[in-house]
Amino acid sequence: MSAGKPAAEGSEEFAPQRNSRWIDLAVIGLVVLVLLGGVGNAFSNSDLLATPTATPSSDAAAVEACQEGGCVKPPDDLCSGRAIKAVATADGQRLYYTGDHPGYLAIVAMHVERGDRWFCTAAGAETAGFTPAPQG
Repeated sequence: MSAGKPAAEGSEEFAPQRNSRWIDLAVIGLVVLVLLGGVGNAFSNSDLLATPTATPSSDAAAVEACQEGGCVKPPDDLCSGRAIKAVATADGQRLYYTGDHPGYLAIVAMHVERGDRWFCTAAGAETAGFTPAPQG
């Protein structure tokens, strides 16, 4: 109750809580730290900032880890070097990109329902009907 004014019947008057702003700021700071830590981990575990490594193109010693027709999930742990991305374009072209191709990192989404696949070797991609993507 305020000094001099009686409280209305049926209503309650609450005293303001002290230091509630500090608690709010601490919680917000903790949330920001967790979010920034998650973003940092996402970038450190991805290939977004990685430099492309050379992949074997038609080396006789290279072995195709994917079955005939390609893998529907990235076979990074099965391939030596960076997996080859093979995409079926909207206009019907079937192109593959090696790790040293300038457009390799630009391919972020692979649409397996459309026919996109991963391969360990260029020979495997060519056997499946894909051709090398133009360099320019």
